[in-house]
Amino acid sequence: LGPRGGGSGGGPAMFYLKRLSREVMVDPQHLGPSMRDMVKAKVYREVEGSCVGKFGYVIAIVDVIDSSIHSGLIDNDTGAVLVKATYVALMLRVFPEEVVDAIVTAVTVNGFMAKVGPLEVFVSRRCIPEDFEYDDARASYVSREEDEEEVGIAENAVVRLRIMGSDTQANAMAAVGTIKDDYLGVIESADTV
Repeated sequence: LGPRGGGSGGGPAMFYLKRLSREVMVDPQHLGPSMRDMVKAKVYREVEGSCVGKFGYVIAIVDVIDSSIHSGLIDNDTGAVLVKATYVALMLRVFPEEVVDAIVTAVTVNGFMAKVGPLEVFVSRRCIPEDFEYDDARASYVSREEDEEEVGIAENAVVRLRIMGSDTQANAMAAVGTIKDDYLGVIESADTV
């Protein structure tokens, strides 16, 4: 399992399945016939919604493989057992040049922040088309084209953007993007969402 080719470009897919493993500490009172269920519940609770380094965000756990849960190492101080479990997860990871739809979460004079699921994307002022001007009173970017309807980038607007690059830490991911290209920009204004 891993990133597969997606779309017509044949590049890596934004969503993919990945087999990973996790060590879980099981308290002594949970040892016994229901230990497997406890380990599964703990893996779901601790892993879903988290960032797993270079692999990206765990959107959902598809399966915790029952046969992978075995007796583990005992902690002599607490009596807890460290158990390793293998699971299959639906992952989110973006790649440069990928086009995504995002919800704007904050707008400043320097640009705006948007979210693609759990991923934060920053679009700087220089990556917004020149016909958009920052309106301090409305805390938004507004297109001032004379012959067209006014379009605004404000909090809760939906934009289509291109990922220019991303940074992956051990427990977080961030990206920078642009809307300064053909077919990119506002999809839905904040007032219509």
